[in-house]
Amino acid sequence: MSLSDDVKVDGDPIVYVYAKAHQGPPMPLAVARMPVSQMPRVIILDDSMAMMPSMKLSSFDKVDLIARISSDGTVAPKPGEWQGVVSGIALGDTNIIPLFIDHQVPKQ
Repeated sequence: MSLSDDVKVDGDPIVYVYAKAHQGPPMPLAVARMPVSQMPRVIILDDSMAMMPSMKLSSFDKVDLIARISSDGTVAPKPGEWQGVVSGIALGDTNIIPLFIDHQVPKQ
């Protein structure tokens, strides 16, 4: 996971990296959190990072990966925050999936 050269942030905000079911419930299945100063970095999401024990990452065939720089420290997306998304990742793929934070959450 890394930042595009276009991304400019003040201070050392929090980055959330999470996986959601590609087709299924919208809630995150696994979440990691770190300061933006720790990027670039390789993140491994697994069942131990589940938000709900009944919703395990390993229960799904495909996931979407999202990384977002939080403007206020919360996980919910807000317009203008920087994020990166990779959709349709097959679980069990042992390759490193490049995830670039390179675009902003659209204003509504």
